[in-house]
Amino acid sequence: MTTATYDASSDRALMTRIMWRIMPLAIACLVVSTIDRTNIGFAKLGMLDDLGFSEAIFGFGSSLFYVGYVLFEIPSAIANYRYGARLWFARIMITWSIATLLLAFTRSAEIFYLLRFLLGVAEAGLYPALIFYLTLWFPEKERARAMGVLTLGSAFGNGLSALISGSLLDLDGHLGINGWQWVFLVTGVLPIVTTVLVLRYLPDRPQSARFLNAEEKDQVAALLGPAQGGAHRAHGIRVLFDWRVIGFGMLYGVFLGSLYGVNYWMPTVLRDFGVSGAANGAMIGIPWAVDAVLLMLIMPRLKSSGSVLWALLLLSLVAIVSFGAAASWGGLMLKVSALLFGIPAISLCIACFWTIPVRYFSGAHAAAAIGAISMVGNLGGVATLNLMPAIGTHLGSPALALWVPSIGMLSIALWSAWLIARERSVQVQAI
Repeated sequence: MTTATYDASSDRALMTRIMWRIMPLAIACLVVSTIDRTNIGFAKLGMLDDLGFSEAIFGFGSSLFYVGYVLFEIPSAIANYRYGARLWFARIMITWSIATLLLAFTRSAEIFYLLRFLLGVAEAGLYPALIFYLTLWFPEKERARAMGVLTLGSAFGNGLSALISGSLLDLDGHLGINGWQWVFLVTGVLPIVTTVLVLRYLPDRPQSARFLNAEEKDQVAALLGPAQGGAHRAHGIRVLFDWRVIGFGMLYGVFLGSLYGVNYWMPTVLRDFGVSGAANGAMIGIPWAVDAVLLMLIMPRLKSSGSVLWALLLLSLVAIVSFGAAASWGGLMLKVSALLFGIPAISLCIACFWTIPVRYFSGAHAAAAIGAISMVGNLGGVATLNLMPAIGTHLGSPALALWVPSIGMLSIALWSAWLIARERSVQVQAI
């Protein structure tokens, strides 16, 4: 490797160039993944009546996605490290595309259960693999910015899912196809298009990137440092016994439980006000457009651990108030206002969160650890998709289930405040 040195402006220019080259495809992968995860909340509005499913049956079946996802998360993350991002991302997207298309032909609860489980198996590992992929390209000081850009995929995906799925529901009966079937058929085709682009244009890592010359590859390696060399062995299931993985996984479970609960349950809450499928989708899609703007404005400014922690604290407080108010008072406008503030707050919290665990792991061990954190965290999705329908049904009001994300984000606020206090204590002792 060359011993040349590079100035800050040269480093920044190179990171920006890499950002523009690889992030559009990474975002596209997350967009189609997010659409695939959230379309079920809209399909539910037609499936319950057409197939005679109860809220409990549908909630349980929906949660089986996360069971399959959890079981295969670590193996998939390690396979990504072994086979490379290009091939593994393509494998994931093709298999979940097939499972989504088959959901359009669901006729019984048992088939629904099976396909939701297989969909989780197929999609397992994509998100942690994307996070690990960023660590191969961006040094620590650039990762908050990179995570902010990647999380645009979640914002775009959720927004597009709401707009597309809501509108497709209104095609009910067109060509003899139910609205919920249109949702699965259209959204199931999207990953196929993305797979073709990934296979053609996405490089596995800087060393194999054709758009970088030899000097630029050395420059990236120098910025990443020796810890990113990837020589560490992956320990598979053993990472689950790492207390850091368990702790981060439990926290991530709160984030995911809150976000998935809102995505899954809000179409039901808004339907009670008599809105159409398209209007329902627009009301849920607008907050994600706001989220996209805030991600670009806020995340690049979070360059220190302290700024990340303060952002986590303030954003979690916004989510607490937003969903707590929506659960307790008001009509349609208050519910929409809660979405406008609460959804971007949780999304930004997740982007901030992932800048913290990646500091503690590197190489193949990082791939396994990130997969394990995501695996543990997705148990939050299993819990929430069963808990929120139960609360809404037994208490007689779907809106009351919004206390679940509000209380969940309270634990994040307390954790953030504790970390801020601990960091200040360390700084004082160092003086």
